[in-house]
Amino acid sequence: MKKILLSGLALTLCGCGATQLSTKSSYDATDENGLVVIGVASESGSYSLSFAKLDPETCKLNNAMGLGNKAFSDNMFDRPINKPYLLDTFSPGVWVANYSSFEPSYNQRVMVNYNEGTVAFEVKAGEFIHIGKLIISTRGARISNPEPEKMKAFMADYPNITVEPKTVKPWITAFGPKATETRIGCVPTRPTEM
Repeated sequence: MKKILLSGLALTLCGCGATQLSTKSSYDATDENGLVVIGVASESGSYSLSFAKLDPETCKLNNAMGLGNKAFSDNMFDRPINKPYLLDTFSPGVWVANYSSFEPSYNQRVMVNYNEGTVAFEVKAGEFIHIGKLIISTRGARISNPEPEKMKAFMADYPNITVEPKTVKPWITAFGPKATETRIGCVPTRPTEM
């Protein structure tokens, strides 16, 4: 995990707009994308969180020209979203939480790259998945157990989503050109249960 301290005008390096799905949006099993709900809690204050698609052949992120990324933020430069979950569509494939930014003080940003080990999950077309709660901090990212009752209460604001969420177990992988050299290594697909 690498930490980079950014300040001043370097704040533009992060997409700081939240991309929470509108409560008026609809989704059903015929959609070409998958729908993902993720609980998020930050132990390091205001945050920005980025997901990227993993290339299973190389374990590199497939984000050429900025494509294949999802960015979310809570209270970086605006009012906090104050939502316990992120909900959005993701194109099919394996996705990872690739980095977070935190703002510990005014005009100062700490960026944490999770390339040595992060949460990975697979998205399929027409499938609605719940991957549990992602806990992020300047020390890393980890997943905790799903909270189905809280998630159902959150989803009550989305009456046009007609697919029931399926709780899936994410896994941990490293990514990037040196992924195979890390302690965790590259795990581009969900490990089989033993």
